[in-house]
Amino acid sequence: MTCERIGCNYFQWFDDALNSIRSWTPGSGCFGCGAADHWIDACPWNNTPCSSKSCDRKRKLSLSTTEHNYRIPYLKCLECNNFEWISDVLVVSRGKELEASLDEL
Repeated sequence: MTCERIGCNYFQWFDDALNSIRSWTPGSGCFGCGAADHWIDACPWNNTPCSSKSCDRKRKLSLSTTEHNYRIPYLKCLECNNFEWISDVLVVSRGKELEASLDEL
């Protein structure tokens, strides 16, 4: 699977994307980011700064209600309407964490 946004080079195997969605089940923790140590209402990704450089507002973590993407978590800025799937945000975040830990070695 590739990102549909212009200029985005993100790629993920379909099986990996499907497994990441199936990896958490109701009752196993946060429906937003998948972590087991909190619920979605206390998710640290909720109310994070908008990723648009021209916006200084906060993003809301929600679950999609469309049939095709039902209950898939996303972040959306209520001011500029910037939108990101949480799975994409987590991939970037984990990549940065990995780079930082490698730099420490």
